[in-house]
Amino acid sequence: MNIRKITSEDAQAYLALQNKLDEETEFRAYEPGERKTTLEEMEKIISSKQEDLILLAIHDDEVVGYIEAERGKFNRNKHSAHINLAVLKKFQGRGIAKLFFNEVERWAKLNHIHRLDLCVFISNTNAINLYNKMGFVKEGTKKDSFLVDGNYVDEFMMAKIIE
Repeated sequence: MNIRKITSEDAQAYLALQNKLDEETEFRAYEPGERKTTLEEMEKIISSKQEDLILLAIHDDEVVGYIEAERGKFNRNKHSAHINLAVLKKFQGRGIAKLFFNEVERWAKLNHIHRLDLCVFISNTNAINLYNKMGFVKEGTKKDSFLVDGNYVDEFMMAKIIE
């Protein structure tokens, strides 16, 4: 397994990964087929993330997961970064997320990031357990945050302070 920073040349593979993840899990913002991002748009998204970090997990030349740490854009929140993470189901449980978090924390320390935060569907117990193991704590609940198959879904807000 290789973990590396995304480049603009990864746009097609990254977009394909996003679409695949949308299809295989209900724990995502996009419904299957809803994402309309073009390759050109994805290239622009990647190039616009200079202050942020996007890492890819590569297995046998296939992109199988990603983590994004989006840094605050204002003087008052540049010390924090919001995390998005996903790994294809068949590659979960192999330690990829732990590798991702270790790299994000290293990046955070180098870039004076003091706070990492994320949101997770309250029904996504595997992810919640992982985040707890990685030192994240629940800070609150976003009620009715998503509407999935006609049902409102709450999210936990979780964070970790980097010392």
